Amino acid sequence: MTQLSAHDLHIEIGDVVVCRDLCAVFKPGQVWTILGPNGVGKSTLLRSLAGLYQPTAGRVAFAGQPLVDMPRRERARQIGILVQDDVD
Repeated sequence: MTQLSAHDLHIEIGDVVVCRDLCAVFKPGQVWTILGPNGVGKSTLLRSLAGLYQPTAGRVAFAGQPLVDMPRRERARQIGILVQDDVD
């Protein structure tokens, strides 16, 4: 089954811990919401789940394959993300 999963994900921006020990499975057809005040790392979490931001620890996988092992083009075919602002 094609699902996105996070395993012991830990994300930091500088000294700020955005996410600690996240384990989750996102299955096709599910709808998830990430809520929180501005500046707490919601977009960074989404970028990490899409393979665009390297987590401090843990891993993200798609269909059981770690995102870091997927060729960029294949990852782009499977995972899409639309962010509100381009903050690069």
